[in-house]
Amino acid sequence: MPGWEATWVNRGQMLGSELDALGVGSRTNVGTEYPNQTNLSEVGKFELFCSSFVTAPATGGQILIFSVTAPGGTNYGDGSNTVDPGNHTLRISIPVRPSATSQRLMSQPFGLEPAKTKFLLSNATSVSFLGSGSTLTLYTANK
Repeated sequence: MPGWEATWVNRGQMLGSELDALGVGSRTNVGTEYPNQTNLSEVGKFELFCSSFVTAPATGGQILIFSVTAPGGTNYGDGSNTVDPGNHTLRISIPVRPSATSQRLMSQPFGLEPAKTKFLLSNATSVSFLGSGSTLTLYTANK
């Protein structure tokens, strides 16, 4: 994309142990806070590493990633493993391959708000994550 001012910056792991054995149709709790009220990143991109699945996901399976923000710096919008954050907070979906082996998947770029932000993930595949070792890493850039 022309007009980019910088390369992607690795902002670290946003979700890790929250993904352990994540069931079909389940959501994680929110992960690590990303201080975008300070960083002022315009766009984000996720790297999702799935260590493995119980069996191969069906064709068309995907992972949905939502954000909850604290625009005033204190109170976050609703969203957790038990509270639906709402479709208006969906940032990106990442399709998974129909393979039970590990997968390293990159999302398309998505917009970021200038606020404290946390992310949660919903397993919209046909199978559970297996054990541990899966991670969700955030990269950011400015246009």
